[in-house]
Amino acid sequence: MTSHGVGNILNSGAEGRAPGGYNRRMERKPLQDEETIRLRQREAEILQRIERLKRTMHETKELNTLAFKAKLYKEAQEELRRVQEKLAGLA
Repeated sequence: MTSHGVGNILNSGAEGRAPGGYNRRMERKPLQDEETIRLRQREAEILQRIERLKRTMHETKELNTLAFKAKLYKEAQEELRRVQEKLAGLA
């Protein structure tokens, strides 16, 4: 055998490739694009929900209804934070 060694032959650009010869990273990219689109749509829905809750909270007079809407508002903010963290991880 030449001075290249077995390790060099085995590691000659084959990393990241599946047995069929296609690149796994290339296959993953469309999924990330679809995931990003789905997350951005979800983010927009949550922002709309938060704005609607803000508006209705200002119109509400009853304490129990206000407390319930405040809970929904907090949950929406937490979900928005999770979605934005996922989006930051994909970028």
